Amino acid sequence: MADDLFAVLSRFHREVVIPDLDSRVESLRSENAQLHREVLSHFDQMYLRFNRLEGEYHALSAAVARLEARGSSADGFQSALQQLQAQVKELQDRLSRLESEA
Repeated sequence: MADDLFAVLSRFHREVVIPDLDSRVESLRSENAQLHREVLSHFDQMYLRFNRLEGEYHALSAAVARLEARGSSADGFQSALQQLQAQVKELQDRLSRLESEA
């Protein structure tokens, strides 16, 4: 009797339990693969955003460097302009003195 019960349980395990477990395992594997693809897709999107942000960062850094260079040249330009204005004033004063002497 025990051998018959064992044989029936073995057959039940082989024909019912194992196929059910196999289908559940396959279902879990499929869900896991789908989740893995979704996670990878999200990482790809994040990397694209990071690349775009990095490009914008470099562009902004270059623009700031140009503005700083322009600012220093503008300061130099302002200084040169003030020197020219002083020279023009000096020439006008000399011209006025020469005209008054003549």
